[in-house]
Amino acid sequence: MQDVERIRFLTGRATLNIAGAIVLILSTAVVLFTMNPRLALLSMAMVPFLAQRGLAFGRAFRPLSLTLQNQLAVLTTVIEQNLRGARVVKAFAQEDAEIAAFDRENRQWFAYAAETVRLRAANIPLMDLIANIGTVVIIWYGGRLVITGQLTLGELVAFTTYLAQLVPPVRRMGMIIPVFAMALAAGERIFEILDTPPDVADRPDAQPLPPIRGAVRFDHVSFGYLTKHRVL
Repeated sequence: MQDVERIRFLTGRATLNIAGAIVLILSTAVVLFTMNPRLALLSMAMVPFLAQRGLAFGRAFRPLSLTLQNQLAVLTTVIEQNLRGARVVKAFAQEDAEIAAFDRENRQWFAYAAETVRLRAANIPLMDLIANIGTVVIIWYGGRLVITGQLTLGELVAFTTYLAQLVPPVRRMGMIIPVFAMALAAGERIFEILDTPPDVADRPDAQPLPPIRGAVRFDHVSFGYLTKHRVL
C-alpha cells in the first residue's frame, strides 16, 4: 500500500511542488537577467553544481529506497504470519524463535532506514551550502561593482533580495529528490507484480473463446430484511 501512496503523492502534490518551483526559478532568473546580466550569469554558475549533486543524490537514494521497501515487505510478512499463526506458534512453543526472527528483520530494516536518513542529512544541507556560496560570491562581486561605481548599492540590495527568492525552490527541489527516488523504486516493485506471469495458463492447443451473447433475466426476484417489507 505504501508503494501506491508514494506514486500517488508524486503524481499529485509533489508534481505541483515541482512545477511551482520551476516556475519560480525561471521567473526569478528572468528578473535577475533584466536587472544585471553579469551578476545573473554569475548566480547561474551554481546551477550545474546543484544539478550534479541532485542527480548523484537521486542515483544513490533510489536503490537504497528499493532495498528499504523490500525489507519492509519482509518485515510485514513476518508480522502477518505470526498474527495468523499465533495458535500454531504457541502450540509448538516457538515464541522465542519468532521473536528472534522479527527482531532480526526489524534490525535490518532499521539499518536501511538509518542509511537513508544519513544520505539525506549529507546531501540536502550540501545543496543548501552550494546555493549559499553562490549568494556570498554575488555579494562579493556586487560589492566590487558598487565600489567601482558600476552598480549602485540599492541595485545590489534589490538583486540579492530577488536572488534570495531562489533559495526556497532550490531547497524544495532538494526535498523532492528523495520523494521522486522512492516513487521510482515503488513503481519498480509494482511493475514486478504486474509483470509476473500468471500461474494458470491456457493449453497450447486451446481454442479461442468466441464472442458470447446473452442476458441475465430476473423474474419474480425480491429481497427484504423482513418478509412483509421488501426493499428490492
